[in-house]
Amino acid sequence: MKTQRLISSYDEINDIFCGKIDGKNGYFANYAMNEGIFINIDKNGCPVSVFIDRASDILNVKKEILEESDIKIGLGCDDCSIYFDIFVNGVKIYNNKFENNCGIPDLNFLLDTDY
Repeated sequence: MKTQRLISSYDEINDIFCGKIDGKNGYFANYAMNEGIFINIDKNGCPVSVFIDRASDILNVKKEILEESDIKIGLGCDDCSIYFDIFVNGVKIYNNKFENNCGIPDLNFLLDTDY
């Protein structure tokens, strides 16, 4: 598993969570995992950023939790599935498995604000 430093922000008024890999700019492709969760990847198939609209509803947590600074996102992918986990202060608050109908290549990343 490759670890990258995550810079995250949460807009409580608009309920939007954004996470960007430190040092990465732009993206090659944008994939909608489901309604509200988007992952951007670079030309090498590595994640660049994550965007979650209506984050507290989709993640089923209070808005205050998303304002925490210790956030980790696990992102794994194979030919069939995309695995997406979010941890806040070491506690898994969300996990889901999506069908890989986007053609995202095999990857296994931990995006970590405390890297």
